[in-house]
Parts: sequence; structure tokens; C-alpha cells
Amino acid sequence: MVNHLVGKPPESGKFAAAVSFYPLCNTPIKDINTPLLVVIGEKDNLTHAYLCKATLPVGSTSKELSFNALKNAHHAILALRL
Repeated sequence: MVNHLVGKPPESGKFAAAVSFYPLCNTPIKDINTPLLVVIGEKDNLTHAYLCKATLPVGSTSKELSFNALKNAHHAILALRL
């Protein structure tokens, strides 16, 4: 839901920033209207990191975009294996 909201035109709502934890990335986003941090498990087999990265804007965006794939993490932060 977070990725969907920040991909909408700014008139749809204003956020100082957004964090998207383990998002279901199924719609390409051309640009974002607020700074966005995406956190996902590198080994997540429910919301695949590589598919999520492919739906995010490529190149420059209107706002800052950070994508963080957690090493050795499966679905949900609690499943992180150190």
C-alpha cells in the first residue's frame, strides 16, 4: 500500500517520508512524491526482492528512494538469520 500511495500524484496525500516493509510490488511506479525507504528480505519467497526492485523508478526520482534488501533474510524481519 505504501508504494502505491507514494507513486500517486502529490495531491493524493502528503507524507514527510514513507517506509515500506516487505511490500507486495505488483505495479510499476514511474516516480515517487515523498522520500521512500523499501526494506525487504533478500531471500523472501513471498515478496521477491528482485521483483520489487524492478517495479521501482529507474534513474532519477522527484524524491529520495532507498532500497534495502536484507542479507539472508526471509519474509518478515523476525526471520532474519545472522
